[in-house]
Amino acid sequence: MIGMQLAKAFIYLPYNIDDVWACWWNTDIMEKFDPMVFKGRKPPPQQDDASTTKSSFSYQKPNGGYAHSLNVSNINFFPVKRTLHYTSTMVRDSEIDAILLIGHSSENLKEDFPDEEIEHKLLQGFFYWSLFKVNDKLTRVMISTYSEINIPIFSSFFYKQMAIKRTKSIRKSMMKELDRLTDCGRKKMDTSSFVDELNFRKCLEENCVKYPNRSWYKEWLALKQNPTQF
Repeated sequence: MIGMQLAKAFIYLPYNIDDVWACWWNTDIMEKFDPMVFKGRKPPPQQDDASTTKSSFSYQKPNGGYAHSLNVSNINFFPVKRTLHYTSTMVRDSEIDAILLIGHSSENLKEDFPDEEIEHKLLQGFFYWSLFKVNDKLTRVMISTYSEINIPIFSSFFYKQMAIKRTKSIRKSMMKELDRLTDCGRKKMDTSSFVDELNFRKCLEENCVKYPNRSWYKEWLALKQNPTQF
């Protein structure tokens, strides 16, 4: 691919990791704090359990691999618009007490959406979001994206500025929602009415059941020290 751009940002939120994560998987809140990506979300059409087992489900349980979700977002980049077909999964690393959200663009989702629903040119890339527990009242969020906007005049400077603007907007909106939902940390967040439309929470729960004590961080350290063992 030509024109791939990398952006990485950190956000510190004075709330515990479970409250921050709840805002992430609650689709309505996600749309508020990251409208650039999630306001135009379109989960694939739901199918009957008996219809088929191919990759057109919006959620797939883990068999040999990981539970993952399949979704589409219409992304409002300036000055053009792009559509992102992506597959993603979420895991919890027991060693570092972190929630990891990993996803990438997927060409295989074209068949799941009628042509009239594809509003803009497809975007390609990879994203990696991490929620790290610093302590009971502080969470560090890392946002990494590596994508191709496919605009000849779209330089790395503009990509960086767009990423900075998005990061500031996410933090401001998340703080507003966290303050509102917890009365500025004075009460426990009530998630009973939250909607997991994109199946983020469902994926995490399924993967935690299948890999309860697995640490991808420890595996990475082992791989780094001895690359030939894998």
